[in-house]
Amino acid sequence: MLGVWSRRCIAIAAALTAGGAPFASAGPTDMPTQIDIPTTIDPFELYGDEMQFDVLRDGDPIGSYLVFFRKQGDALQVETRASIEVDVLFASAYKLRYQSLETWRDGALASLTASTNDDGEFKHMEAVRDGTSLDVSGMEGKWEAAPTLLPTSHWNMAQVAADTLINTVSGTPNHISVVEAGIENVTMGDETRPARRFIYSGDLDMEAWYDDQGRWVKLRFAAEDGSTIEYLCRRCSGPTTLTKAE
Repeated sequence: MLGVWSRRCIAIAAALTAGGAPFASAGPTDMPTQIDIPTTIDPFELYGDEMQFDVLRDGDPIGSYLVFFRKQGDALQVETRASIEVDVLFASAYKLRYQSLETWRDGALASLTASTNDDGEFKHMEAVRDGTSLDVSGMEGKWEAAPTLLPTSHWNMAQVAADTLINTVSGTPNHISVVEAGIENVTMGDETRPARRFIYSGDLDMEAWYDDQGRWVKLRFAAEDGSTIEYLCRRCSGPTTLTKAE
């Protein structure tokens, strides 16, 4: 029943490069009314060495989503872990475990591996840079991706300017259209922060929010059973305030 969550984009991993395009705001706010989508981004400046999200279903917590950033020589490594469990009548009705590892060099994806246990259904995908392209393999076989194609990761705001993404659960291309839908206040624990809302359509139907620094702070989409799934930032405020997950 809930396997569609992973197919419709568990917000995963990292992306460092994409084409840029300006978006105009749809409402009054203290944030700039027009922005330029960044082509490169430093995750350590935005998030520190990790970011943490709570996963909610109709407002009730059902799991966590964690991203860890680290330097490995001249490379950036991004590890993502997602854990979701839904209980019905005090018994587990659905479980999902996800883990991925991305390696980036010079602002380009060098390799990506991701494994998902979607309530007992195991999925694996990988991508490896081969010269000027990415060799991607997943649930529907192998294909060659353009070198600038981004994975379905949300911490990098550059994603909203893309028209195709690499799905890091299925390993398939996701063709999308993204529009900016104004600015809203996002409540994260005791903090409320203005953030821009972007609406995705096409192979991915969802909404993502970014604050005035380009930090990803929220994700929302509808599950197949009609419930609302949200990823809400718990800690994503930069290296001076970020702490390790407990």
